[in-house]
Amino acid sequence: MTCRGMGPRWRCAWRDQDERSGEDTSPESPSAFWPLGTVLRCPLPRSKDEWGVGGPSAVNTLGILVESGTHARAHYALVVAAGAAALGREVVLFATNQGCRLLAEPCPLIDDPREAAITARGVAGIATLRAACIEMGVRLVACEAGLRAENLLDLPLAPGVEVAGIVTFLEAVGPGQVVTL
Repeated sequence: MTCRGMGPRWRCAWRDQDERSGEDTSPESPSAFWPLGTVLRCPLPRSKDEWGVGGPSAVNTLGILVESGTHARAHYALVVAAGAAALGREVVLFATNQGCRLLAEPCPLIDDPREAAITARGVAGIATLRAACIEMGVRLVACEAGLRAENLLDLPLAPGVEVAGIVTFLEAVGPGQVVTL
């Protein structure tokens, strides 16, 4: 496990001894940076003040930015969103440019040949995943600038889809993670 926001090559501010060797790894120590694979123990903040802006739920938020209008990327964005929501994470799916087609009603990606192929193999398709995401409370946002850029302003959107900008998306995600597809 690594410190929140730090890769495995960086030292942990809460860590002062290497578990494997017992060696002192305080910031003053020459071995304050550990090789890949070193297990770091970093306690989670204990109070709301230690979490910073937004509290623990903001750190737990996953933002998914869908820029591409291909079936494969749109489908996997919904797979990630549904999986994270099923684990209890707050999820914001932000679609921009051709990715906005994922949030259209009816969704044109359902007519893609890949949709029929994956559903025939027993994999949940876009229609099923989008409905599951809505049921689990995933926030769906279509980018206003993306709709304009792709001349999709007249695109009918699914019920519950918000139209907003990138600032709204980034504010909703806060210090959480962002995945781009």
